[in-house]
Amino acid sequence: MIKKRSAIFVALMFAITLLPFIASDNAAAENGDYTSKVDVVFVVDSSKSMKTSDPQGLTAEAMKMFIDMCHIKGDKGGMVAYSGNIINESKLNYMNTEADKAALKNTLASLELGDWTDIGLGLNRAVSILRAGHDSDHKPAIILLSDGKNDPQRDKTASQDDLAAAINEAKAQSFPVYTIGLNADGTVDENQLKLISSETNGKNFITNNANDLPQILREIYAENSRLKISQQNTITGNGLFQDVAINIPDSNNVEANITLLSSNPVELKLTDINGNSVRIPSENIIYSKSNSYSMLKLVSPAKGNWTLSVKGNSGDRIDISLISNYDFKTVMGINQETNIYKGDKVAVSAYMESNGQKLEDDEFYSTLKATLNVKNLENGQIQEIEMTRNGNSFGAEVTIPDENSYELTSKIEGSGFTRDSTAKIIGAVNRAPVSLKKNGSIILWTKNTKSIDLTKFFSDMDKDKLNYTVSSTSLDTINIKISENIMQLQGRKWGASTITLTADDGKGGSITSQIKIRVWFLTYLLPAGLAALFILLAAGLLIKRKIARDNISPAGQMLVKIKNEETGSTSSDEYIDINDFKGAFSVFEILGSNPAYEETRKVMLKAKDEETLILTNNSQCTIESGGTELDASKGHLVKLNDTIEVITPGRKQIISMKYCWRSLVMLDSLFKDGAE
Repeated sequence: MIKKRSAIFVALMFAITLLPFIASDNAAAENGDYTSKVDVVFVVDSSKSMKTSDPQGLTAEAMKMFIDMCHIKGDKGGMVAYSGNIINESKLNYMNTEADKAALKNTLASLELGDWTDIGLGLNRAVSILRAGHDSDHKPAIILLSDGKNDPQRDKTASQDDLAAAINEAKAQSFPVYTIGLNADGTVDENQLKLISSETNGKNFITNNANDLPQILREIYAENSRLKISQQNTITGNGLFQDVAINIPDSNNVEANITLLSSNPVELKLTDINGNSVRIPSENIIYSKSNSYSMLKLVSPAKGNWTLSVKGNSGDRIDISLISNYDFKTVMGINQETNIYKGDKVAVSAYMESNGQKLEDDEFYSTLKATLNVKNLENGQIQEIEMTRNGNSFGAEVTIPDENSYELTSKIEGSGFTRDSTAKIIGAVNRAPVSLKKNGSIILWTKNTKSIDLTKFFSDMDKDKLNYTVSSTSLDTINIKISENIMQLQGRKWGASTITLTADDGKGGSITSQIKIRVWFLTYLLPAGLAALFILLAAGLLIKRKIARDNISPAGQMLVKIKNEETGSTSSDEYIDINDFKGAFSVFEILGSNPAYEETRKVMLKAKDEETLILTNNSQCTIESGGTELDASKGHLVKLNDTIEVITPGRKQIISMKYCWRSLVMLDSLFKDGAE
């Protein structure tokens, strides 16, 4: 058995692809739409009506031609002939010799005819034969022919049950069924044949004339081998030899099948590209003939123009076609080493491979065309992108617009073939939202409302719409309401609360941030002047408190304004509470640890007392005050109402910070809140 398989493998080094049906669940799908072997079962209607529908026996002739077009070695063939019962059947056997092919052809040509037509019985038996003899690395195919509607001798329900079971099993096994309706008397059930082929990923053909059967079988062979009929000629016999040019388009051709269809046998002569006469048959020229067709198989033919001389009976129509077979496949690569994110461009490459090696033939690649098919698996939409040739490969870029899964397939076409790569599925990785600000604090007055724009707290790099939820440690202290991106806070009574904000992108990504809320009590009907006086007195008492030097915490706020020297833009004033910082803290932290201000990470601040900060600069930034550069490497005192400027390298950004006492900010807030 091992020796037999080795012989097949060696032969297949120059054999062609036959019937490569796309079946994603099949193990052979790992090689895309290319495989070097096929398992085919013919299912033939052998009811007595075939005498009228096909008086010349062209059904057998067409199937014999199909067999002759198969590879020299490696393919397997079987058959089922049915009427009201199974007339004859043959299991899948290798067709490695002319004797093997002759045995199957003779069986098809000598079928007895019976009564009735039981399509369910015939198809069910064919599926069983294919399942029993199918090799996992072969492409399966069933070709079913019928000349009438389903008319079983047995109970019709039983026949329909067999038909349904056969269709379901063929679907489960990825066995495509190609149906042919020979509708000579108009009784063919076209809908039933269409159902069989469509459900199993096959194709349906309907004809009123048996003379069309050879062309139909030839088309099935080419289509399902992902080949093209690259040349077609028609001549009328005159009793003399007529020359027909046969163009072999490239040197990668493994087998060239030249078929001639006529009502009577023809005589042939062959001349190679150098003008030398070639004996028929010979070592690399295989000749097959029958009553209605002749076929030459040229093994590894030289590129160029050959001459076929054809002699037919006077008045006979002679159809000549060339189908070139190739042993290569399309290989697709996705050049992406990291995660793919929404909006990313993904580079895709494709090239041809022959016998496991990349095909290196610049002239051949110049004749090819490649496209990238991108299928959205969410909605089924397909986008076609033309790929650009770069030497001996093709390339294209595809933009991933969302987090849906996409199936990518590269297709390369030549004058005589089409090859699809193995499909690959990619998708963007969702990125969770990020927090733009560190946990902070907000001061409210009782009965007053403050609106917070949450887009200044959270951002999403995928630009997903964020949904916000909030919880509080004390709903007695504040009222909270969120509408779209705006959070409204209203102070209820004196006290403190911590709220927890969560931003969710709806795709599994979320981020949480906490904010401390302090609510100050003030009779809002009190005249504004008295209220301000009260605040100043209360603040004065607080400042006079003595705090142990080792435990001093900063008090007050920073009034921050940032100017971008490159764009000329200036931010609006923003008060940032520094009360929650402990010990030394950086300007980078004051600015919410925003990566845009990374250079300020080593500009440090520390409280000296309740009214003074010590600024130390160990960064590349420059510190200025009133236009004068300061040497803050060993510390510089920043007092209340002092303004300093932190200038990033290259003067790209000027960060102006004014140190304010908290009570003054509260007073400013009071007037603002009172105006709302």
